[in-house]
Amino acid sequence: MSKFIPTRFFLPDDIVQVIAGFLWAHVHLRASEMAEDIDFYLMWRKAVPPIFMTCAILDTSQLCYVANPMRDCHPYWPRKLLDLTPKNVWGGSLYAFGAMICKERIREVRTYKRCCLRWIRDCTENLEIWYWFDLQQKLLSKIRIEHFRQRGHRGFLQEALQQVAFYTLSFSAS
Repeated sequence: MSKFIPTRFFLPDDIVQVIAGFLWAHVHLRASEMAEDIDFYLMWRKAVPPIFMTCAILDTSQLCYVANPMRDCHPYWPRKLLDLTPKNVWGGSLYAFGAMICKERIREVRTYKRCCLRWIRDCTENLEIWYWFDLQQKLLSKIRIEHFRQRGHRGFLQEALQQVAFYTLSFSAS
């Protein structure tokens, strides 16, 4: 009886599994796993600016790079096939963002540049990707364009801060 209960895809689980079996023949993917993956990707798409994430991520089953499904407009890919470690998820732009912070001006936020760089390093080198939310609370929610060096790339900084503000507001609104 439970086989005929429609899932969030408005199809029975068996049909969703057959369709997923055509796309990923070497992986047994249940409809509930697919729904959890989609919820996970939607949450990250609302919370994290794409400027800080890589465009491609490693598929561990085929050892090739696929489009990062955590970014907007990228296709779905099963989470259990991907190497979702922080070193693979975060791009180098997060380091560049931290390197442009002015060590004197950041004191207005009552922190030090070394602390900011440590939080960024923890976010990108930790065991889990969830440290992003701590970084957002400790640093990104407080920082403004005035806290960066004069020689910092203004176009990059304005775009990064604009995305941080937009994604913070859109995540808190939902």
